[in-house]
Amino acid sequence: YITSGNLSENPKAHLLLIDYVQCRRIKIWGEAHVVEDDAELIASLMPRGYEARSERAILFTVSAWDSNCQRHIPKRIETPDVVKLLEVLERRDERLALLEAQVKRLGGQV
Repeated sequence: YITSGNLSENPKAHLLLIDYVQCRRIKIWGEAHVVEDDAELIASLMPRGYEARSERAILFTVSAWDSNCQRHIPKRIETPDVVKLLEVLERRDERLALLEAQVKRLGGQV
């Protein structure tokens, strides 16, 4: 209801779309309005197989857009990538421990 209330007072809106993986950002300026009484439109916007019932849609009319500087986009690492990295580090640490034990057994001689 906050968005609906804000748009009823001022339809100007901005979208900031961020692709963290590709480190890209797009800013979109425009106007938005809430649609609550068009069941056909709302149904056409819903993903196939999605079971939730939508009560309204927000239509956005684009007046301008611009790609944005990459400088301040935070780096994100997805969970599967973190897991892989941790596994690599664990194997590295195990290998390092084995090599250190071997050096110790050899009396520090290389």
